[in-house]
Amino acid sequence: MVMYSAKLWEKLPPDLQQVVRDSVIESQATQRQKVRDDDERLLNEVKAKGMLVNDADRAAFRASVLPLRDEAVKEFGPKAKEWIERIEATK
Repeated sequence: MVMYSAKLWEKLPPDLQQVVRDSVIESQATQRQKVRDDDERLLNEVKAKGMLVNDADRAAFRASVLPLRDEAVKEFGPKAKEWIERIEATK
């Protein structure tokens, strides 16, 4: 995730804004793979030290939090629904 102030962003000319956008998109795959690799390495380390790790039942978890999704949409409005749908579309 890249964050910067709107004030700074607006100072950049459109061509540099596009360079930043392209660079962020280009680096996503590398960054995500690094996170996956780190997660796997750390998980193996804690297991090797004797920690018991349970695999989550994703379907059961998803079903249990589904009502919270509806509550979020009620509380935060259509924008929340849009964000939830965008997140789900990335899977």
